[in-house]
Amino acid sequence: MSKGGLSAAEKRDLKIAFDKYDTNHNGKISRKELRKVFDAMHIEMDKKEVKDIFRENDKDANGQLDYKEFEQLFVSITTPPDDTSLLEAFKKYDKDGDEKLSRAEIKEVLLDMGQPMSDAGLHYLIEALDKDRDGKINFLGKYVRQRNILCLLSQSYIL
Repeated sequence: MSKGGLSAAEKRDLKIAFDKYDTNHNGKISRKELRKVFDAMHIEMDKKEVKDIFRENDKDANGQLDYKEFEQLFVSITTPPDDTSLLEAFKKYDKDGDEKLSRAEIKEVLLDMGQPMSDAGLHYLIEALDKDRDGKINFLGKYVRQRNILCLLSQSYIL
């Protein structure tokens, strides 16, 4: 993702995902369809959370998200903090100070973010971001950003 929004490739991937989950092909995503997107990404949200995030992003209040609203939803939930804030947050969760996040530490981060993840999603996340194959995620600003995590998950599970 570029600083001001999605890159052309990310927009293309998001449009493919939108079209896939727009099951009735009306150019809009219902709350039920959005729930399926989150389920595919292994982002566990209860009905109230999905309802709230849906309502926040349904700008015209018509009960559906058009592509522009859907895109804005993903921009808003995937825009990361700057690297300094990210490093501070990383250190907060790095309980043993080894400059890496273990499976348990990553799970805690996701829970604190209000985005619990299934074991399968967590496994994929670690596998995708574990550059040295030690089962942990090192601090690499460009990799340990929420937006990149979601992009990695969307490429694996949504498309």
